[in-house]
Amino acid sequence: MSRDLRSHQKEPGLRGQPSQEFDTGRHMAAREDTANGRHGPAPPNRTNGDPHESNYDMEPTRLVNASVESYHHEDDQYWFTVRIEFVSGITRTLYRVYEDFYNFHIALLEEFPVESGRVGDQPRILPFMPIPLQVVTEVVTASRRSDLDGYVKDLCGLPPRITQHPLVERLLALREGDVEMAPSASGNGSASPPFGRSTPSGSMFHSATSPQPADRRLSPSGGSKSMLGAKQGSGNYRGHPDDPPSASVSPSLRSQASFAPASGASEEMIKVKISYQEDIMAMRIPISISFQALEQKVFDRLDTSDKDLSYRDERGEYAKIQSDADVREAIDHSGGKLMIYVD
Repeated sequence: MSRDLRSHQKEPGLRGQPSQEFDTGRHMAAREDTANGRHGPAPPNRTNGDPHESNYDMEPTRLVNASVESYHHEDDQYWFTVRIEFVSGITRTLYRVYEDFYNFHIALLEEFPVESGRVGDQPRILPFMPIPLQVVTEVVTASRRSDLDGYVKDLCGLPPRITQHPLVERLLALREGDVEMAPSASGNGSASPPFGRSTPSGSMFHSATSPQPADRRLSPSGGSKSMLGAKQGSGNYRGHPDDPPSASVSPSLRSQASFAPASGASEEMIKVKISYQEDIMAMRIPISISFQALEQKVFDRLDTSDKDLSYRDERGEYAKIQSDADVREAIDHSGGKLMIYVD
């Protein structure tokens, strides 16, 4: 099967820093529902008229399943192996770094303020994403794989207005090194050739693809890379682990279910500042801390009790911390610089 995949490799309007590319996706959304149909870049799995591909390329690309199956170390970064499946039967295997997920998450929160719980009184339905950290270890990456697996599963359960949004399409679009497999009558999919790998900032959004046939693959340089994590990478991120994914748990409940670190994992800490009676002090807390533990730790440090805890949200307004979900939200949006106000 011949595929002209070069057209998906570089789309000048979508390249640049990750945050800029997500912003581009938001602006494109407003232009896509016009009387003449879809404008902008063609859908990622369109071909140049190959009759063998038209049967599945014309199918809706509605996301039905996703998982983060493994990770490996390459080019001084940890890459996560993401498997996705569309309603058309197309499956894709994608390779993403944590920065891709985190920038997508922030853009999604901005695009859907009601669904994120920032506006109005509707409960939040968007899943949570762990905050960025500078240093990542093998243990941290293993825990992160579990976090991201729950995140993409939660994403699949969201309404179509979210799962079919251009931001999601670009996260799951084919990039260099990704693989796509088309359904066939015999049950044996036909895989598209993989692109060469590029950095996350260099190809933030192209098209999505499917499973790869083995646990080892060729890197852009031609060498075989194991799907096991290795050394420590740079520019990685870390957050709190979630409960193992469960089909019976709703996205919002699964995201908020637990703050307990994975068994055997070394607990990651972050530095927070406490503002109390015109004094400011610093302390370190576990990233997975619960509200009760945070409250106790703060009160013990201040030698006080029965005080309200709050932080400034992204709008600069004071938001109370009264539950585990509030703690997670505060850490999630702090960017590693959380200030807690005690009143």
